[in-house]
Amino acid sequence: MENELQPTAAASTFIVGKAKVTVLKRYCDYLMGSGKADSKKKCLEMVGPIVSAMMDRGDATATTMELIEAYINSPKMTDAGATEACLNRLILECAGDAVVQMSDRELVTFSEQEKTLFSEYQKALMVCKESGTKVVNAYGSMLKEKIVALMSTYDKLFDPEFVARFKK
Repeated sequence: MENELQPTAAASTFIVGKAKVTVLKRYCDYLMGSGKADSKKKCLEMVGPIVSAMMDRGDATATTMELIEAYINSPKMTDAGATEACLNRLILECAGDAVVQMSDRELVTFSEQEKTLFSEYQKALMVCKESGTKVVNAYGSMLKEKIVALMSTYDKLFDPEFVARFKK
């Protein structure tokens, strides 16, 4: 049996920092998707004070704000960009499901190039799943605690509906 991974301070700090950015990105998605922000500019106006407050307390850096600004200004934050991103995720999910469920019986009917491609994808998915499980086992509880603490600290700055959904 493998030794259980013991997270280092460096890795934990990195992952928690990225988790904070991810929470802010999901908040941007929420604001734009719910119509509470009707433009990228309005979204940034609504997220900016949260990032500023986080920076004041040492929970974020100028890089955090740069990442959020880049996210808001990315094509993903347009209807067309969001639709394309959604379709790409759907295609990958469908391909992933097909590969996971694929057996040698199906592979026999594929070309050699397709067999190689799907076999490589199947192996990569399995490695990704195993690694993902290890990451969740090693960092999941700590991340949940940190994110709950973050939301509790700044809950008055987020939209109450987002906080309620997030706490579910």
